[in-house]
Amino acid sequence: MLSNSKLATITENEKIIIPTREEVESNENGVFETKETPVNNFYVYKLETGEKVNYTKIENKKYQINDIYTNLILDYDYEYTKGGSLITVG
Repeated sequence: MLSNSKLATITENEKIIIPTREEVESNENGVFETKETPVNNFYVYKLETGEKVNYTKIENKKYQINDIYTNLILDYDYEYTKGGSLITVG
């Protein structure tokens, strides 16, 4: 199956867009923080209901919602720049 594949090296500082999903909880002020810096799409949902939540950006990785101590699911993309390998099949 891999006989028709190609391995490419991705150099450091070359941007790779990685989709990710995180589970976090907002604090007593409704503030939560992402592990990475989101780029492009950024969606916030309540864990229990799946309801989409509106947010305000405070800083690079900090956001605020109107609800305190709420479990959230974050769906977003971030830029990975530490190099790697890419396999193309087919």
